[in-house]
Amino acid sequence: MILRRLAALALVGLATLGAVGSVKVRNLAGELVDPLQTSPARTATVLLFISTECPYSNRSAPEIQRVMAKFQPKGVRFRLIYPNGIEPPAIISAHLKEFGYPDIALRDPTHALVRIAHSQVTPEAAVFSRSSMAAEASTTITGEPVRPAPPGPARPAG
Repeated sequence: MILRRLAALALVGLATLGAVGSVKVRNLAGELVDPLQTSPARTATVLLFISTECPYSNRSAPEIQRVMAKFQPKGVRFRLIYPNGIEPPAIISAHLKEFGYPDIALRDPTHALVRIAHSQVTPEAAVFSRSSMAAEASTTITGEPVRPAPPGPARPAG
């Protein structure tokens, strides 16, 4: 399903890498990273907006990994974007491990990447290319809206 959506994006149009300028968000170690930084070896960057609590995101993990394995050797870089500001790095790290993801997670609590990608739900993919085609590059994978978690007790770290 995700592969079809990514293919559809390629046909409809892609946002151009570099056209959006520099956007820096933090990885799980707290370091600032620009996920849209261009590289001659990179043909595209895919931002996958997911959540630790979203059952659709979690159910999509095997398909997301299959797509990653197919397209990473072709110069496509993937980043898992966690837009929910209340998901601490320790919980995200445990989520990566539980679902077998590599350490490619970035936190976007201020929604800088959400705004650029026009993301509205999780899971959702945004594809950014080095090509000259430019269009909005966001697609809904499941249709489940991104919502902040309801107020509740704080999660334990670790």
